[in-house]
Amino acid sequence: MSSQESVGSDIYSGAAGVGRFSAIIGAVIATIVGVGFIVGGIYLVARTDNKTGGWVLIIVGLLAIIISWIWVYLTQRSKFLAAAGGVDTGLQIISAI
Repeated sequence: MSSQESVGSDIYSGAAGVGRFSAIIGAVIATIVGVGFIVGGIYLVARTDNKTGGWVLIIVGLLAIIISWIWVYLTQRSKFLAAAGGVDTGLQIISAI
């Protein structure tokens, strides 16, 4: 393997590592926020007349948790998706500067 292929492979692997890490951090944050939504939704359903809003909060919280952990699973299974997530994270960091 030439040195150019090695550098490309190293960049690809590095981007995949960043993507996997950012997926896990995102899932943890989504879980915390999702649990907060679920608790708030249960409070609204149990204590107030706004039952529809409570159910919406519960569903949004559950969806946030489920989708974020599905993304973690997919990035663990696919190096391509993990690398895409890593590149996206890198671009977001650069654009924030």
